Amino acid sequence: MSRIPTKSTLASLGVTPSKKRGQSFLVRGEVAERIAALAALTPRDAVLEIGPGLGALTGALLASAGRVVAVESDHRLAGWLRGRHAGAASFELIHGDALEVDLGGIFERLEDGGRRAAVVSNIPYSISGPLIARLMAFSRRWTRMVLTVQRELARRLTAHPGGRGYGGFTALCRCRADVEEAFTIAPGAFYPRPAVESSVVVFTPSMAPVFPPGREEDCLSLVRLLFSQKRKSVSSILRRAMARHPAQGRLAEILAAAGVDPSMRAERLDLQDFLRLADALGGRGWGPPRDAVAARRGVSSRK
Repeated sequence: MSRIPTKSTLASLGVTPSKKRGQSFLVRGEVAERIAALAALTPRDAVLEIGPGLGALTGALLASAGRVVAVESDHRLAGWLRGRHAGAASFELIHGDALEVDLGGIFERLEDGGRRAAVVSNIPYSISGPLIARLMAFSRRWTRMVLTVQRELARRLTAHPGGRGYGGFTALCRCRADVEEAFTIAPGAFYPRPAVESSVVVFTPSMAPVFPPGREEDCLSLVRLLFSQKRKSVSSILRRAMARHPAQGRLAEILAAAGVDPSMRAERLDLQDFLRLADALGGRGWGPPRDAVAARRGVSSRK
């Protein structure tokens, strides 16, 4: 695939990269090939690419995967990509917002014919958090996910309890997948040059999710609640949340049963701590209404 003159091509399409959306276009072919290689694709694999832009990564994916479905929100870029890959029967372009498209339907198309689904994308910085959260809900549908994100977000995704960046978003992702930072990308690999470094992160679905399927929502609701007030202790947050619950008087006993120090903050708890605590608390009767928890989920990101 020949190198695309990014700046002039964007100008010819009337596209001005948006700083607000964190929009930068990959211009280094060797970086695209390195990203695609991390997915270890074969003709048996079908790939979802989100935000293909001018297709710097798309070409590398088509060279190894059996099928590529790309989702692009800009109609000008979508039209240009359709024309560029018009002769490729293995390529499909969907014009739409990745936060709104029917991901379930897309994964069904990817899996058609017994193919394995993967996600490989240089995702827009402005929607990284909510988009990753949405993709994690389909973690049982993909075999590997390789994403280019802002390096600060990569550190959050790979953080450990007590470490810098560890939070509710970390737990949301790590309860369903192992996450590893593969390599960093210097700003010069993009046009326009972003003000930050980027990282390529690899997600591998857990063979056995930390939170059992039947308990996952309770566990995640507890994670969101405790991280909604990061500077307060676990006991003080739960005491307030359980204000009208008959078990409030047994809170010390519940925390002891879960092996959780009442003075600890959420940032010191690992996933097993959250699971034990959710089990000790029982169902959702202890917490605020489900819609109130959802309103403060905090899964957005600066990228």
